[in-house]
Amino acid sequence: MMKSLSTAAFLTLAAFGTVLPSAAFACAGHEETASAPGYGEVTLETVAQLVETKKATIVDANKAERYAAGHIPGALHARADENGKLTGAALPADKATKLVFYCHSEKCQASHMAAKAAVEAGYTDVHVYPGGIVGWEKAGKPVEKAAPKTAGKAQVKGQG
Repeated sequence: MMKSLSTAAFLTLAAFGTVLPSAAFACAGHEETASAPGYGEVTLETVAQLVETKKATIVDANKAERYAAGHIPGALHARADENGKLTGAALPADKATKLVFYCHSEKCQASHMAAKAAVEAGYTDVHVYPGGIVGWEKAGKPVEKAAPKTAGKAQVKGQG
């Protein structure tokens, strides 16, 4: 009975546009929110900490020219192609490696497409930093400048 009432209350609120996003119900200090099936989002602070501690593989999903102009230090360059497959630098062989994708800015969807491709390739700890390189630079964070080291299909095990 309680479940039915909760569902009815939710549907009533949803009909009037007053349902809060799921992130509003997260615990204080919880920095990751679900953005799509299979991957979540992380904050600028989380990315900075992961870069500093080297506890994740950071992946730039921008075009090669933008990557060369400036990217998060240590970031690999990989993008989703028109078939939803990853191209660019090889991702780690360990599918449980924490991956954080970013692209240009909150308006860009390249990081979401690459994260989806990584999930479909079997990676299980996938995230997107929605602020992109624009948000990173706006926060005064350092960037590296260099052309991508490899080109072609990312060497992702199990990806045909």
